[in-house]
Amino acid sequence: MRILHCCLSCFYIDNFGYQENILPRINHEDGHDMLIIASTETYKNGSLCYSNPSEYRTEYGVKIIRLPYARWLPSKIGKKLRIMSGFKKALYGFNPDVILFHGSCGYEIVTVAEYRAAHPDTKLYVDSHEAFYNSAKNWVSKNILHGVFYRTWFRKALPKIDKVLYIGLHEKYYMRDFMHTPEVKLAYFPLGGEIISEKEKKTIRSEIRANHGINENTMVFIHTGKLNPLKKTIELMHAFSTYKDGNALLLIIGVVSPKMEDEFNARLIEDRRIRFLG
Repeated sequence: MRILHCCLSCFYIDNFGYQENILPRINHEDGHDMLIIASTETYKNGSLCYSNPSEYRTEYGVKIIRLPYARWLPSKIGKKLRIMSGFKKALYGFNPDVILFHGSCGYEIVTVAEYRAAHPDTKLYVDSHEAFYNSAKNWVSKNILHGVFYRTWFRKALPKIDKVLYIGLHEKYYMRDFMHTPEVKLAYFPLGGEIISEKEKKTIRSEIRANHGINENTMVFIHTGKLNPLKKTIELMHAFSTYKDGNALLLIIGVVSPKMEDEFNARLIEDRRIRFLG
């Protein structure tokens, strides 16, 4: 099958372990013809930024097309409305059998719905990572950007969407109660991962503990991801420091946001049981 992953309503970070990185790789390994069409929105050193429009391949060989935002709009508005230049041409040129549109918020959801109407055998899925803890957090965002623009476009596309996939209950409530998605259209789509054998797990565990000088009896906690205020890394470090067990260790892996770098480093100095692995 020809499977298209659209990452136009969200960021796309190369070589990371997010859903939009792993799913196309697994689809590719299963023998499908793959394409990722993404915006230029990404992250670098823990901060949101924008790359240049380009075409290239992932580390596992899947083609990526990064599209610019509409040039007829002011840049700031184009990035908020997520109206892309060249998306329709790229979409129809690939002629997908299955489309997974990552994120429900943005104009191009209408474009994929129009494609679905013209190609009724195509399957169109939209997954939602949006919830009120990460979206629509002020009056203008909730009532204008999400409530008028995003919801109008989503509702227009909804009849042509086969399933709206939510990754958790908060995302379900957002899609059902705010975006007015019928219950019959909703389906739970938990974030996946790769399951390794028990033997491989024990080998990796032993190697990591040996490399970092951690004995077998130490209780290890791990915290990973984009280390920004939303991740509540500082709060976690504080909570761990109140746990006085000398045989416990907190390993932190990721990129620290400049907004919290000073406090983060201070916490590392205060509690030597917390280690930052980069």
